Amino acid sequence: MEPEDTTESPSSRTMALTPNQLELLQIFSAFPDAEQQEIIKELRNKKEAMEDLVARWLARQGRRA
Repeated sequence: MEPEDTTESPSSRTMALTPNQLELLQIFSAFPDAEQQEIIKELRNKKEAMEDLVARWLARQGRRA
């Protein structure tokens, strides 16, 4: 008998959207597909820049400690 897989993928969980997320989806869906792809690209770049900034800040905090 094989062990049961207890890991959940994001698609298997029920997720409740916040009011902000719902509003974002409503606004996003009003744009044509090409513009949606640009928005996704811009948001992905912004997220990566924020993650990089936080990583650099945490690294500096570690050096001072």
